Amino acid sequence: MAKKKADVESAGSVWIQNTHSADIRPQYGVTEEDGTVTVIGQLFVREKYNRDTGQVTDTGYTEITKELHEDLLKNSKVYREDIENGRLVMFEEAPAAALTTSQQVADLTQKLGLANAKIAELEETVLELTPPKPKKEE
Repeated sequence: MAKKKADVESAGSVWIQNTHSADIRPQYGVTEEDGTVTVIGQLFVREKYNRDTGQVTDTGYTEITKELHEDLLKNSKVYREDIENGRLVMFEEAPAAALTTSQQVADLTQKLGLANAKIAELEETVLELTPPKPKKEE
């Protein structure tokens, strides 16, 4: 359900930041027609660092669907309270801090490749539209 990758342009998702000092796992149960209960929930991991290198291993942000966000607000008292108290903070778009350094590098590398391809395409178009220079007669 939740995605940790930087799918920034996905229209049906929100980003949740865990600002608390511990992981938070809100959940709720749904009773099926046959009487079984299905537990639905999501783990929101706090910001974590590698003790040896000091590098961020988890940014504390989790991407979830808007549908799951609304279901958790409606059905999970823990989730509602954590949103109200600021332990969980919702963002409509991925904040820059949501991406680890390696994810940022991968994202920028992809954008650079797309930009270079666009530049090559524009250069080709300019060459096609530029009239040939007249030859000098001697």
